[in-house]
Amino acid sequence: MKTGTRIYSESAAAPRTPLPTGRIAGIRRSRRPTARLHALVSAFPFSEYEYIITFLVDRGVLSFAEYENIRNGYVSDNRYLYLFELSPRAFGQTWGEGHLQDIAESFQKPNKGLDPNYNGEYDLWLEGVSESK
Repeated sequence: MKTGTRIYSESAAAPRTPLPTGRIAGIRRSRRPTARLHALVSAFPFSEYEYIITFLVDRGVLSFAEYENIRNGYVSDNRYLYLFELSPRAFGQTWGEGHLQDIAESFQKPNKGLDPNYNGEYDLWLEGVSESK
């Protein structure tokens, strides 16, 4: 029986660990969740991927420790992927402003004390930068 291609999980914290694709191939066809997956309706946070992982853990194909290793490697490799889920406004206010302030402390939240003419027209204040007319 062919065991399939080996897939590897990598992260700084975890060594390169082969995933158990041979055990996945060993599941009898009648025991695979194929028909259920086609009929599966997803609603956040439940998805087909969560369903497949839970199925593999339930069948003993994937241990919870192996799942954590895969998850940690993926999250480590894709640590900014969640930004694509943010709305443009949330991206700017939640992440962008904080990120700019983290890398350049000279950026400040604007207020009337910094700019007496401030009326909410910009998001960050930088000393020495003024509106050109």
